[in-house]
Amino acid sequence: MSGSVPVDLSLLTPLHNEKTWAGRIIRDITSGLDKLSIRYELILSENGSTDGTEKVLKEISSGKENIRVLSIKEADYGASLKKGLQASTGKSVYIFDFDLWQPEFLIKALKLQDSHPRSVIVGNKITGNDFRPARRRAATLLLSKFTGFFFPELKGIDIHGSMLITGITGKKASRRCRRGGDSFKLELLLCLKDDEAEIISVPMNVSEIRSRRTGILRSALSFASGAAAIRAERTRLPGRTS
Repeated sequence: MSGSVPVDLSLLTPLHNEKTWAGRIIRDITSGLDKLSIRYELILSENGSTDGTEKVLKEISSGKENIRVLSIKEADYGASLKKGLQASTGKSVYIFDFDLWQPEFLIKALKLQDSHPRSVIVGNKITGNDFRPARRRAATLLLSKFTGFFFPELKGIDIHGSMLITGITGKKASRRCRRGGDSFKLELLLCLKDDEAEIISVPMNVSEIRSRRTGILRSALSFASGAAAIRAERTRLPGRTS
């Protein structure tokens, strides 16, 4: 399958300095997907890697039409997701972090989407079984509380959870997203809300495959800064209260 041929499902994940883990995790992803009766494409959106990740990804994807590699020069989580969304061809798009591949949740989300076609299904690590280190669990909980306070329409949503959306809906909403970085998913969900999409939070079980690439405090401050800017921009818009 090429990028110009529509598929049932696009799987989109950002990667930064994942040379060591790329082969193993991609094998896990594709071996699970190949057992499903679904036409899919795996979009590996590399951003700003300095360890040769892009070269490894191109070697892995060579000769595999359903694995696509995108790349940007900057290490920008949000920008890589936006680029991947715009390049996706799937009727549905599943966005997930590279170290949090959970096929059981994907299957559950796809079934739920069948009965809620306009919905956005978001995995919730807080209500699921989270086997990551305590500091990561605490950070997820604090960021969720922070988001719910400043953006009441997203109360109880795990902003950094995996999500399944329809391709058309996701592309339309992402075009209006102005923020990259760690706050991109927040702005994307707000834009989806503006489009009257139903956001459904579903418990998601997670465990840590490898340690974080960036410090928790650094990511939290980046998210808070982006969230503050998003709130300020939306408050200035007519009819906005958040």
